[in-house]
Amino acid sequence: MTALPDSRAIALYLDMLAAERGAAANTLSAYGRDLSLASAALEGCLAAASTDDLQRLFAAWQPLATATLARKRSTLRQFFGFLLSEGLRSDNPAAQIAAMRPGRPLPKSLSAADVERLLATLDAELATAATPAAIRLKALVELLYGSGLRATELVAMPRNAIRPPQPFAIITGKGGKERLVPLSPPALEAVSRQLELVPKSSRWLFPSGKAHLSRIRLYQLVKALAGRAGLAP
Repeated sequence: MTALPDSRAIALYLDMLAAERGAAANTLSAYGRDLSLASAALEGCLAAASTDDLQRLFAAWQPLATATLARKRSTLRQFFGFLLSEGLRSDNPAAQIAAMRPGRPLPKSLSAADVERLLATLDAELATAATPAAIRLKALVELLYGSGLRATELVAMPRNAIRPPQPFAIITGKGGKERLVPLSPPALEAVSRQLELVPKSSRWLFPSGKAHLSRIRLYQLVKALAGRAGLAP
């Protein structure tokens, strides 16, 4: 079967989208752009491409954002599905194309012994000088270790999310749904000390300036603590 020139195949597909599906101009432009770029990358042989050709194409596209890869994959699947339905191809080479993005490496984690070193360093620093910064860091680390909170949830925690002696935090997630997060006794004790330093008028448990502590600043504090504890930051 002789494949149509890419320009003709793409034009036929876009005409179908406009006539049968009522695709908007912006949608047609996006599909046309993706297909034209794919055609250029395959040196004008997109309509005749094999699955191996498309695999190589997606391998070259790996630096693109995940959403962009998904859109391009969807565009190609629909394009080749159209060619198949019109009898212009006998297969859909894009049907089995996977995202192909290499899996992320597993995050590095601390051993129990490493965590004990962090906490021991914190306790030693508090014993030497119970500064507001040391008390805040103790509360942050105890919550990170003992509650399972995400960093973003932790730094943005409202002041009234934890109300000792209640051994839990009330966290509001997506859609305004609340959940209870159990707290370890050391975390509850550390937060109690932090609450003594936070004005009752404050909206946040960990205020910073006019807002709350940033996630980046939290990372910096924990890395600095790791260095003082003799761990690789």
